[in-house]
Amino acid sequence: MEFDFREAMVGCGSWIRNVKRHTGAFTLHQESVAEHSYYVAMYAWMIARWVESRTDWKIDYQSLLAAVLLHDLEEGYSGDFPYPFKLADKTGAIKQASSEAMKLITKRLCPEDEDDQARLFSIWEGAKQIPALHGQNKHNPYIIELADFMALLSFVWQEVKNGNRSILDHLTGLEVRVQTYRKDARYHAFQPLIVQMKFIVEEIYNGKEKRPEDTTVTV
Repeated sequence: MEFDFREAMVGCGSWIRNVKRHTGAFTLHQESVAEHSYYVAMYAWMIARWVESRTDWKIDYQSLLAAVLLHDLEEGYSGDFPYPFKLADKTGAIKQASSEAMKLITKRLCPEDEDDQARLFSIWEGAKQIPALHGQNKHNPYIIELADFMALLSFVWQEVKNGNRSILDHLTGLEVRVQTYRKDARYHAFQPLIVQMKFIVEEIYNGKEKRPEDTTVTV
């Protein structure tokens, strides 16, 4: 693929370092979308290594990490939409607007070749494709979804641990999200990890650390 590296360094490729997450919430630490994307990438790599050791899955790490690194790049245009706000959109308007924003970014990053723009958009789109399409990368969206939630829980835990419980007013539905993963058969291979998420959510709300030995996950 051909890229405009100047655009990547000082143009739209760098904008997400200035986009703050958790709009409207008071936070002790102002997390940027770029910072969040780093943690999602790290957790996705860890999940992939772990799930490969437990199953017969073969993960394409290049495709996985490319999708992770691009998965929120459109927010350089749109800003960060709080999760409850996304859930409230029943029309698909946010998804459509995000797609149009990403298309603008692909044109700036790959200005010389429409095929490269389409490839870049396809990588971004694949990160959000749940239910996933069949094929070599069919597991990637589920890994990215869980890694994204892990990054959120990590940030919220840090905020609450340092005394900022007000952030919970802006993050409704953490328990529901965990229960959804636990009941969804598509996440069956990830259940030991999801149990850990459940205990972290309980710790966030109850303030008591819960670290049972049987939820230790080995990579």
